[in-house]
Amino acid sequence: MIEIMVSLALIAIISTVAVLNLFSFRTHQDLDLEAKAIVGMLRDAQARSITQEESQQWGVYFDAGDPDSYVFFKGTSYPSGGTLVLKKVLKSSIEFYSPSQGSNRTVLFSKIYGKPDGAANVGVRIKNADCAVELEKCKVVSVNVQGAI
Repeated sequence: MIEIMVSLALIAIISTVAVLNLFSFRTHQDLDLEAKAIVGMLRDAQARSITQEESQQWGVYFDAGDPDSYVFFKGTSYPSGGTLVLKKVLKSSIEFYSPSQGSNRTVLFSKIYGKPDGAANVGVRIKNADCAVELEKCKVVSVNVQGAI
């Protein structure tokens, strides 16, 4: 009887650890996918600006509000002066840390050359992670002044 109880306790402990590791793995996957989606949207905006699709400039607007989201737009600015094409909201387990909470950032690409209006970094992290200590829980997408993403 004692052997059965010990075996059940061990199975419960191992199951708990496995479930927690699975949740952590899933959250890290969400972070990686979100960073890749941001890179993809920036590259799409840059490509459309270079080809002057619809005779427009294209950009991405990052809003660290409630909820954190980013917008693919055409025009010279967003939210005023631009047209929303696509809006993505970050998963509840992910947040922006750059721009900081309550602020925003716009990356607008020039026609023909595809250069941004300035260098920009966009940081995403697992919610409430301390990026100074837990680097694996944070991702940064950088756009330099030459347009490299």
